[in-house]
Amino acid sequence: MDIFCKIINNEIPSYTLYEDEIVKVFLDVNPNHNGHTLIVPKKHYQDFFDIDSKTLEHIFKVAK
Repeated sequence: MDIFCKIINNEIPSYTLYEDEIVKVFLDVNPNHNGHTLIVPKKHYQDFFDIDSKTLEHIFKVAK
């Protein structure tokens, strides 16, 4: 299980900014700059190219 799965499952604490049934948005613990935010899908995907279109569209909508 990778670190993002552990964060999604609340096994590792995070500073959550937003969460819904598809994604969790939280601050990076090692930010490149103040406010560095990660948007992570709750369903596990192998890589970016494995994400289905509906989930990817939702991620972009949340990011906007």
